[in-house]
Amino acid sequence: VEPKRQLLREAQAKLDVTNAKLRAAQTELKGVEDKIAELEANYNSAVAEQDRLLAEMKTCEIKLANATKLIEGLGGEKVRWS
Repeated sequence: VEPKRQLLREAQAKLDVTNAKLRAAQTELKGVEDKIAELEANYNSAVAEQDRLLAEMKTCEIKLANATKLIEGLGGEKVRWS
């Protein structure tokens, strides 16, 4: 009976070591998953900002084109008002 108890203690010790390694690996995995979530959030934020800036750029291009047309249209008025 004693040799079996000794084998059980050894197996339990190995199990304890393996469980400790598992917990450490799970903790590390959690840290990596948290970092991935943070990076994804930053990426999504940057993409949203890029989209906003592109829309603003298009609006500015339209305003610039309209202002250019207005200035060109009023170019002849300078002579008339002089």
